[in-house]
Formats: sequence, C-alpha cells, structure tokens
Amino acid sequence: AGIRLSQLEQRKQLLEQAQLTLDENPNQKRINLTDPECREQKSIGPGYNLQIATDNHLQIIIAHDVTAEPNDVNQLIPMVEQIEDNTQSLNQPKAIYADAGYASGRALSYLDEKPNVTAYIPNREHVHPDQPEQRFFIKQEFDFDPSALTCRCPIGEAMRLESREMRRGVLNIKFKGTACPTCDQKHLCTEAKYRKVRMTMADHLVRDMNERMDSPAGKQAMAIRRQTVEPVFGQLKEQLGFRKFHLRGLAKVKA
Repeated sequence: AGIRLSQLEQRKQLLEQAQLTLDENPNQKRINLTDPECREQKSIGPGYNLQIATDNHLQIIIAHDVTAEPNDVNQLIPMVEQIEDNTQSLNQPKAIYADAGYASGRALSYLDEKPNVTAYIPNREHVHPDQPEQRFFIKQEFDFDPSALTCRCPIGEAMRLESREMRRGVLNIKFKGTACPTCDQKHLCTEAKYRKVRMTMADHLVRDMNERMDSPAGKQAMAIRRQTVEPVFGQLKEQLGFRKFHLRGLAKVKA
C-alpha cells in the first residue's frame, strides 16, 4: 500500500519541529515523536516527572504537580508556593524537608528571604556518604569574597576573575588560578594546567545548609522525609498500581 503525499508532508513537519526543539534545547538528546512534550527521564526513558508534598503527620498530599523536566532542581520554589497556597499558611512557621535533587542556589536564595520557613536539603554527600573521598581541593576550600569578587586558592594565591554570568537566577563567577604551573601543591588541586572554580552569590547559603544538615536536627530531618513522602510514593505504585501515565501531552498528564 502506498503512502499519501499528505502523510509524508505531515511526517516531515513533525520531524522538522522535533529537530527545532532539539536545536533550542542542547541538553535534550532525544524526542518522543508520539508525545513530543515528554522528556527523557533518568533510568526510565521518555516520560514525566511527578512532584508531591505531604504533611509529616498523616501523609496527606498537600501539593502536587507534573513536569517534563528530567530533574527536580527547579521544582522546590513552585512546590513551596503551592503548599502555602493550598494550606493558606503564607508567612506561617513551617519546616520543609526535601531531597538532594532540589538543591540549587536559586532555591536557597528564595528560602533565605522567607524567615518563616526552615528548610532541610541535604547535598549528595549526605545522601551517599560511602562515596570515595575527593581527590582534589573542593570548592569550599577556596577563599571567595562575594563583596569584592575576589578569590584565593587553598594555599593563598590570588585567582583571576575570568567570567560572570547569570545561571538559573544566580550570579556565577568563574575564577582561574594564576600560579598553578609552578605550585608544589598542584597535584592536590588539578590535572589541568590551571585550576578553575565557579563561585556563586549563594555559596554561603550552601555552606550554611550543609552545616544545618550535619547537625542532629539535620540528621533527624533526613529520617523524617524518608518516613513521610517515600511511603506515599510506595502506596501509589504498589497499592494503587499507578506506575505510568496513560495520556499524552503535559496538560492531560497534569489532569
């Protein structure tokens, strides 16, 4: 059986639109032609990313959403806003427990402006404590002055400001070492000719959050989260059999 010319034209337009989407989103590697709005999700293939927030006592879902984003890094702010709207608790004291995937400079800056919210967001080292130790100096060992926009490496050598750019709503400053080729500590710092580090205006908030998560309250917070939201995901999957969406397009999946 032959294929009509109109069908080929329609197919061509679909492929051209898919290629345009890929060109506009360099981080996106593939497009599902059956549902172009979904994105590649880690470990599961094309799909959507379900978001839920529950209260810590009765495991009732108090906020939810679905996105096509393959990670959670941009989802904390809209979820907090939805929680406060749904529970009519704007400016009321509350604690937020999230996992490491929600951590970002933009989210921490947002939370810093909400004194009524105490957030507990671990970094990946808190979640995976058995990871091998860092081979080189980590970013936190560099002396960054956000007011003067200067940086010194762990042995005190000044670094050169190389670039400034806004990323996800936070100013990022990139520094490059100046004395690396002759430094006797270079083997502890980098295999490249010069060490480079990217600092942000939210780095002090990241440090404060790490200190909070290292405290007894932070360790308790990680246990609380595992005991509240994770069982709800388990109930949805195991008891209700909700393991995949059956509709196409973000609007229908959200519904």
